[in-house]
Amino acid sequence: MNEHSYRVLEFYPFLEFLSSYCASNSAKSWIAGLRPGYATDDIQSLSKEFISLRELDVAIPSASFDSPDELLRKVQPNAAILDPDDFLTLRRLLATAQDIKQFLHKDCSDFNTAYDLGYHMPELKELIDEINKVFSRDASIQDKASNELYKIRKSILHAQQKIRRRLENLLKDTTLSEVIQDAHTVIRNGRYVIPIRRELKSRFKGIIHDQSNSGRTLFIEPAELVEDGNFLSTLYLEERDEIRRILLELSDEVRKDYSDIQIITSSLCSYDVAAAISKWAIDYQCNFIEAGKTLHLKNARHPLLAKQFREDKLEDTLVPLNLKLGNDKYVMVVTGSNMGGKTVILKTIGLLSMIAQCGLPIPVDSGSELIYFPQILADIGDEQSLQQNLSTFTGHLNNIKDILDASCDEESLILLDELGSGTDPAEGGALACSVLDFLAQKGNLVCVTTHISSIKHYVHANPHMENASVLFNVETLTPTYTLELGRPGASHAISIAANIGIPQRILSRAKDLINSDELKLEFLLSEMDGDQQKIKSELLDAQRLRDTVLAEQEALNAELNDLKKERKKMLNEAQREAAAIVDNTRQQMERLLKQSGNELTTEQKNKMRSKLSKKQQNINQTIDESTATPELPLDINTIETGQWVWVEALNGHGNIVAISDNRKRVKIDVDGMTFEVKSKELGQPKKEKLKAKTIDESVATLKPSSAPVKMELNLVGKHIEEALGSLDAYLDKASLAGLNQLRIVHGFGTGTLRESIHDFLSVSPLVTSYQLGHMEHDQGGQGVTIIELK
Repeated sequence: MNEHSYRVLEFYPFLEFLSSYCASNSAKSWIAGLRPGYATDDIQSLSKEFISLRELDVAIPSASFDSPDELLRKVQPNAAILDPDDFLTLRRLLATAQDIKQFLHKDCSDFNTAYDLGYHMPELKELIDEINKVFSRDASIQDKASNELYKIRKSILHAQQKIRRRLENLLKDTTLSEVIQDAHTVIRNGRYVIPIRRELKSRFKGIIHDQSNSGRTLFIEPAELVEDGNFLSTLYLEERDEIRRILLELSDEVRKDYSDIQIITSSLCSYDVAAAISKWAIDYQCNFIEAGKTLHLKNARHPLLAKQFREDKLEDTLVPLNLKLGNDKYVMVVTGSNMGGKTVILKTIGLLSMIAQCGLPIPVDSGSELIYFPQILADIGDEQSLQQNLSTFTGHLNNIKDILDASCDEESLILLDELGSGTDPAEGGALACSVLDFLAQKGNLVCVTTHISSIKHYVHANPHMENASVLFNVETLTPTYTLELGRPGASHAISIAANIGIPQRILSRAKDLINSDELKLEFLLSEMDGDQQKIKSELLDAQRLRDTVLAEQEALNAELNDLKKERKKMLNEAQREAAAIVDNTRQQMERLLKQSGNELTTEQKNKMRSKLSKKQQNINQTIDESTATPELPLDINTIETGQWVWVEALNGHGNIVAISDNRKRVKIDVDGMTFEVKSKELGQPKKEKLKAKTIDESVATLKPSSAPVKMELNLVGKHIEEALGSLDAYLDKASLAGLNQLRIVHGFGTGTLRESIHDFLSVSPLVTSYQLGHMEHDQGGQGVTIIELK
């Protein structure tokens, strides 16, 4: 990668933006040093795991720490002693490492890279304990840092108290009241002194250590306290030496743990970098993209543009980029109106390619693919330079020359903005076409923007090049920032000028001066833009209608299922009630017969029982005759518990949970409810199929009927968008017509149309399955796709 490409593609501002997610300067420096091709697998793997953790709403602790690099450099020489501030920096580092290690061990046990990072991070508990023993929370050295220091400081305290008592006695001496300036003690140069008036100094014996700013007051140590002061100074020197000894021992411990501290620093840096990458990826819906053979971007967003739109609260208005290049298409030339987003398209392609080749996720949808190039070369922006006496055209030529030279060495992604501009359109166009031809032959992938019509014609005639356009709303005279492959775009310069308010007579004269062929092409492209807008609007209306129909169908299906469940529930309850009534009637009859005693003869009782039995037999016979029998009945001798069967009376499937001894009755579990039915009502399971006649009729009323639908649709020769529109409408008609199998003819060609059709079919709610035709059995072979509808 050359420095010019980094600059014009705004790679450094992106790194600065990404580093703003870091908590430590070490991680910020690491990100600032990122370059394409130098990705580390560990950081990438750790970032992926942190993204997964964030998606699970796991809070990832911040790793804020100061780099210990400087103190490690200072401590390297033997006998070198670190300052107290250095030890405090180190204590914060080790405390942060402990917290991060605990998090990685506790919350990341299912994530190998994160868990291993914590597992291999040294703890250095002994060093932490030693630092905490020496330093208090407020960074002062504690009395109990060593036994000797404790003794010295205890002696210092006693010596200070002795001196203060003697000074207080002197201050109370009335004979010295005129000599003493202020009745309080002061410390000067580590010695206890009394403020004495200069003019009366002869009346006070002692050693002068300082004077006031005015010179009227002298700070004198009383002669009788000099020996005590000397003893106190000696104690201070002993304290200093003991502290130095303690810090030296502690510095030796740091030297001993030097390598482990470096490992901890590196681990925390990796942690912070991965935490920053994952946070950015979640914030901007980024995905890791694998290298492939095509440049396929799905809903790609320029990171810095997305950031700006979010800050301006316009994020919902950002139009993503969708394109697919590669295979047999090596050059894409983007044309269209000014301010339509052509340059942003180049910058998005270039910057996302650089970011991905750094091993980072990029703001695109999953399923995107990138080609990893050794070089990304760009000529974008105005290269005019007054200092170097360069015009815009000359500046661009210098860059293009460098790009041509570099592209001869390695295959490259090449991005050229406004190719051929800045000079005569005829010569500039011819030069641009020659440059494109040269670059395409070297195996490069080239993306270009231009307004020159001759380039559009040249690209259209070249099978390895493709025109593309940024769409323009001819009604509002505003760009839509949407890229469409397959056709060039109009510049709409005169329309935009009219919208701004340029006088009509000037616009009319401009139209007269335009070459008739060029004017015809521009008007044709402009009309195509208008037609495209109408088609898209109608397509959106059709999709909304289709979504409404599907929603209503889903609601009706749910209602029908509820009715079926309610019917089964009512049948179950009716069966239980009928059984209870029959049983109750039999019990009442037996009770009445017993109560009759001798009033009825045995013959009369038998006649009554016979009469009731005949009525029950008649009822059972009527039920049997009215019970629907399955189309494929089961042999009652072969049924078994757990078997999945069709129950004709319930119009549904269920599991057999129990079988009577004579195998004439079974208990069936249907949707959690138990029914008892006759074995002869069971049938073989039916293939599950939606049979909602009323729903189909409801759907049919939403769309007018048409002529019989053919079982084959020929899409050969159509553009992708046109083909998919025809396919969508055809599937709706075929589904309403009740067709089960269809043939879609797309031919062989480059395979682009076939792939687009398969992508569409894979998400269609009307399609059960699809496959390419068989070379031997199906007419058209693999130039045809066979579809099974639901």
